[in-house]
Amino acid sequence: MIPSGMNINKKYFKKGYHIAIISIFLILVLLMILLSYQRGFFDTDFTQIAIVNGQPVYVKEFKATLRSMSIDISSDNINDKNRFDNKYNEITKDKVMEEIVKIKIQQLLAQDKGILKSSDYKDFIKELNEINSSRKEALKENKVIYGPDIYGEVEYYNYSIQNIINELKENLKESELRISEEILKDTYRFSRETRFMLPKQIIVQIISIPFTDNRRVISEIKKTDAKYKIYEVINRVNQGECFELLSKTYNSDKKVIENIIPVDNKFDTPYSDLLYEANKLKEGQISDIIERKGDYVVIKSIARKSGDYLSYEDAREILKNELLEQGYSDYIHNLVMNAEVVINDKVYNRIRVR
Repeated sequence: MIPSGMNINKKYFKKGYHIAIISIFLILVLLMILLSYQRGFFDTDFTQIAIVNGQPVYVKEFKATLRSMSIDISSDNINDKNRFDNKYNEITKDKVMEEIVKIKIQQLLAQDKGILKSSDYKDFIKELNEINSSRKEALKENKVIYGPDIYGEVEYYNYSIQNIINELKENLKESELRISEEILKDTYRFSRETRFMLPKQIIVQIISIPFTDNRRVISEIKKTDAKYKIYEVINRVNQGECFELLSKTYNSDKKVIENIIPVDNKFDTPYSDLLYEANKLKEGQISDIIERKGDYVVIKSIARKSGDYLSYEDAREILKNELLEQGYSDYIHNLVMNAEVVINDKVYNRIRVR
């Protein structure tokens, strides 16, 4: 017979043996994980996926850019799902990387101009966390904050990029993208015929007697009353009374309604449905009664204006903004085309977007 003490020792030995095996196994797993990270077999949020002009781009940054974009890939002539998924994956990654290079170039430019402290995404995340912390504190103290309670990563990413672009444009328009007055005047002169010709116009005064209720529903009683009033207007005009004074009497807001009707406008504008009648009138003439969907109308032709040009003073700001936008786009495109981009192929190839 085996003494009872020996049974207890065997049990403790077996338990200790199992613990040792499990410990060794866990240590080996940890070592494998550490080795994998060191060799680049696994990617963390801040694994570098690329370097743009010396500035690292991280996996987390790539994913944020991906989530901020709307990418549509045609599936034409691809019936196989796996082939389409592979095509979608590669094209989408390429588009995201193109966008990241463009963003990074603008961030580096903003940093060079003193607009941005750092173009590193780690610093962006740090700033985001600090802003959200301060907003949480403000909410706890019942202080007023503007915008969302807490910014999401992609939301704040888009917001910060747009701010950078706006500030860069303001900065560059006084330096590299400065547009001279001579260029603005030349652009106006060359584009005036096609861009800034004003449409022919008829200016009319209007007396309107509505026959709808507050819900814009036609009321037969109101319609009968409106018809009586509009005939009254015509009679008083024919007796020589002033159209402008009658406008103040009969219009619902007791004001003179004067409107400009474009003659060659292809789109609906207020009172554009009166163009046919207005076109028949000479200056100073008054129309017959016009029945529309919700009112009876009489109009008086006040003046006709032939096609003129928008003045240089009025067109100047339009042209300046357009030239600035085009100049900025070309400027950034040139920087992107000359950027030094190094892609970490191992990390890039491991990323799946679908």
